[in-house]
Amino acid sequence: MLIWILCPQKKEPGLLWTTSLTGFPTTSPLPAGERLPLSILISDYYLVHNRKYNIWELYDQNGIYRYNKYGTNWRAAAAFTIGWVPLLPGFLPKVNSSIHVIQGMTNLYYCGYFYGFGSSMLTYWIFCKLWPAKETMLDYPVYVDDEVLTGRDVEEGVVADSESLGEKSGSENEKMK
Repeated sequence: MLIWILCPQKKEPGLLWTTSLTGFPTTSPLPAGERLPLSILISDYYLVHNRKYNIWELYDQNGIYRYNKYGTNWRAAAAFTIGWVPLLPGFLPKVNSSIHVIQGMTNLYYCGYFYGFGSSMLTYWIFCKLWPAKETMLDYPVYVDDEVLTGRDVEEGVVADSESLGEKSGSENEKMK
């Protein structure tokens, strides 16, 4: 039932494409299944965290990116909601032609791709600036690097220099034999 609310084109194939005011064919703004999460991810990666993630913490169930005991980021949920709820009144006439709304709501619905992407991205960035999740802010990124992949010990919190990522020196190879 929820899929019919979020993705009406699954129920009625004729609603798969709508034409925006600019004349470009766009998918229905309501599902927001790809656009809004993508805008939040882009905002988080480039604007909020400045491309500084701890890759290992992303895969840890109790890591720093868990945000709360339920594992949700309220900032992202609020930005997602702000991206699609205002489009709902303009969407209703597409589902039921007996419903009439003001022209402004219909126009917003037709521009929903741009509105949803932009408003979600901006809202998430503003929420993160006003109420930052300080535990997720890092001084430097932690990536999967050659030292980990080759099985060498890595000290936590130490940035590897370029020599340590290269081939082992001749003396190290001799010690290994």
